[in-house]
Amino acid sequence: MRKGRILALLLALAMVLSGCQGSQNEEQPPENPEVGDTPAPPVFTQEDLAEAEEIVADALKRGEAANLIHTGELDSWFWRQQEWTDFAMPFRTKVNAPELEASLHTEADIEAVYRGAFVPELAESYLDQLLHGRVPVYVAGEDGEPTRNLEAATTPLSLIVWDRTVQEILEWTEEKLVVELEGRYMLTGHQAVLPLTLWQVDGAWLLDESFSPQEYDPAEGFYTREEIREILKDAMDRGHLAGRWIGTASFPTIARPQSDYSTNHYEVIDLEQTAEKVPEAVPYLQSRDTVRRCYYDAFVPWVAEDLWLETSPMYEDTDQGLAQNMSVAAMSLSMYVWNLEKFTVYRNDRDAIVLICQNRYSNIMEEVSLCPLRLWRMEGKWLLDASYQWGGGTNTRWEYPVE
Repeated sequence: MRKGRILALLLALAMVLSGCQGSQNEEQPPENPEVGDTPAPPVFTQEDLAEAEEIVADALKRGEAANLIHTGELDSWFWRQQEWTDFAMPFRTKVNAPELEASLHTEADIEAVYRGAFVPELAESYLDQLLHGRVPVYVAGEDGEPTRNLEAATTPLSLIVWDRTVQEILEWTEEKLVVELEGRYMLTGHQAVLPLTLWQVDGAWLLDESFSPQEYDPAEGFYTREEIREILKDAMDRGHLAGRWIGTASFPTIARPQSDYSTNHYEVIDLEQTAEKVPEAVPYLQSRDTVRRCYYDAFVPWVAEDLWLETSPMYEDTDQGLAQNMSVAAMSLSMYVWNLEKFTVYRNDRDAIVLICQNRYSNIMEEVSLCPLRLWRMEGKWLLDASYQWGGGTNTRWEYPVE
């Protein structure tokens, strides 16, 4: 009986030991594969970088040509052939705009530019919205040449200025090239290193959606669209007051102080009559200091001070009150009429909002444009910058002013 118990215990112990050994065998990691089984990452030489830069530069130039066409600014490229450059082109580019314009005789010529720049599916998508949308940007004229539809406006395909220097080659196969380039976002001036992907189709390297990276996700904004509309209306009301009223110095007058008629002639502003026409302007017409404050209540400080320095000669303090200079005729700070209902939100942060808005040059022009409008929250008040004047203070319509 005792021997049976001993045998049973030994059998049980053997089974336990066998199970532990089995567990140890199961937990052992598999043998490491040989080093030669893992392919080494490709090593790109300086010659590869130079060749990639040449490919990328050519592809970007073709993409920028389509970008220019997409803005609908073909009829304004004449400025490059003039001695003056008052026209605000859409954005910087290495494309010869007059040469491009001269090459576009039919819709097929426009289609060729897009199909020569982007992968097929993307090119057809862009062309559909450009030529066959609800309001086509181009229509065929009497001679068959594409004519700009003045009632249509589109944003650029890409809102980034790409540098041509390839920072790094991430991937390069027979049909795909991925590189890293530095880019500057047009509407905010932010710099970033971003991937750009090109695909070889029928022997040509074509761009995909990476040509148009988004800086902000509209769905992740801080304010609702209705809140933005209220912010925009309040800021634009103050901008109109400073620009269309205070900045023009065209108020009723009541007195004529002695002055030098050969240079400047000042007349005192009639505040009672002004109150009937523009009551909100009266508090700002008490003195030169209050006029200056009007600019600071509407614009960011660096813009407000520039505007004040520009228009301050139109005002003079007298014993009878604030007088305006009758020897000069001042225009509004902005000749553009902004549509406050039609806008796209580009940036929506707690203290910064960037919109793409529809506007017209004065009330008598038919042509509709899309332009960026920037608002900045300072000390609890939303202020406009130079984009209110259409152009952001530079010689370009879209680009953020870069110091």
